[in-house]
Amino acid sequence: MVGLDVAPIFAALADQVRSGLAAAGEDFTVYAYPELNPDLPAVSLHPAGDGWISYVTSMGPNGTADVLGRLVVQLVAGDMETLFRQACRLCAAGAGHASSVPDLVMADRTLGGAVADCVVLFAEWPDVEADPGRIEIPFSVIASKDAAEV
Repeated sequence: MVGLDVAPIFAALADQVRSGLAAAGEDFTVYAYPELNPDLPAVSLHPAGDGWISYVTSMGPNGTADVLGRLVVQLVAGDMETLFRQACRLCAAGAGHASSVPDLVMADRTLGGAVADCVVLFAEWPDVEADPGRIEIPFSVIASKDAAEV
């Protein structure tokens, strides 16, 4: 990668999650950007907000940048028990959990060579009462800043 362009990083991560969910038999629409009106169920990638891109981690003009984002998983179910079981399935980890979004991200931590490293930080259910179908999975990417002057 030449320089730091976040859009291809998000696209590579979305492609990896999309193909993994499809291989697991999950019918999700996956967006490489913050889709505000997604076709549900969906996964969309969002910037983390404050501190989205940290240029300070650079070790000189050819250093690295830390890019923080969130995979937003939006589910649909008729009742809370079904919604809870879906959320647990998608946030599970380890052997036997083909639909695990964290495992799909960590399957190739370089996202096909697009970045130096990508890790899932945790999973959260920010507002189970107001928005019960929304799960957020923050991630951190270490990306090259080749020839950047930051």
